[in-house]
Amino acid sequence: ERVTQSMSKDCRMKVNVAPAQGLFLDRSFFELYNKHKVTNAPKHGNQPELEMLDWVEEDEKEIPAAVRRIEEFKNQKIIPHIVREEALEGNFVKYLYAQDVLYAQELY
Repeated sequence: ERVTQSMSKDCRMKVNVAPAQGLFLDRSFFELYNKHKVTNAPKHGNQPELEMLDWVEEDEKEIPAAVRRIEEFKNQKIIPHIVREEALEGNFVKYLYAQDVLYAQELY
């Protein structure tokens, strides 16, 4: 019922903005860049002018150095910062409280 109601033009629901903690780019993907390199390879003697980027970990392959550095940085800097900030400020807990309690029945 709530889904149908929320899809109506007459219904307005208040939704609080989620906190930024934990919202970070964990991994870059270069599929379109790599596709562009392959598409344009014939223009360069069938050799892409730059190496294709592939940071995907595969079971049988060695983990690329860039992936190791990203994981180390994430685990040593980013995640501890997010955990510390949440422990001090409780922003995500406040957000969940607001969604479940304050805005649960409010319709605008």
